[in-house]
Amino acid sequence: MSETVGKLLLNMQARVVSAEGLDVPTGEQDELWLKGATVFSCYLNDPKSTSECFSADGFFMTGDIVVKDSDGYFNILDRIKELIKYKGFQVAPAELEGILMCHPLAADVCVIGVDDERQATQVPMACVISLDAIKRWYDAKVSNAKRLRGGIVMVDEIPKSAAGKTLHRVLEECVLASIKLKAKL
Repeated sequence: MSETVGKLLLNMQARVVSAEGLDVPTGEQDELWLKGATVFSCYLNDPKSTSECFSADGFFMTGDIVVKDSDGYFNILDRIKELIKYKGFQVAPAELEGILMCHPLAADVCVIGVDDERQATQVPMACVISLDAIKRWYDAKVSNAKRLRGGIVMVDEIPKSAAGKTLHRVLEECVLASIKLKAKL
């Protein structure tokens, strides 16, 4: 699990909310919704984007997957947009990346979802700097739904933002373009 990002500031409200709009119990993970004086109220001249990210009761839907512990501390686990949808399960790439980074041969990793037409679902695929031994080691540590059925791809580097965050979408675009190119050959 990630490190805590702390507790709420004064005069802030937070909810951890399921896709159905219901609050989840403490200790369970789902989307963080925030409300308070320090939260922006709208996108300037963009009512569509504003309506997509605010609940009817004025909470900002952050898109962050979090868990709140019994002491009120929040841990950010991943982003909703990055979740891999595998046969009804929502698999967080950051969780899988954390497991892979425990392997001594893994210098850096990124997990993305790739479509598997045979299974009609997304499957996790790891992009790492080392291969086969890591896949066997990793598959032995995770549940069946979290296995890297998409395989492992060697990459020269994992793209990062200026802040050092992994750019999942950039890597996903590169890998998918490479897969399409290989399919044409």
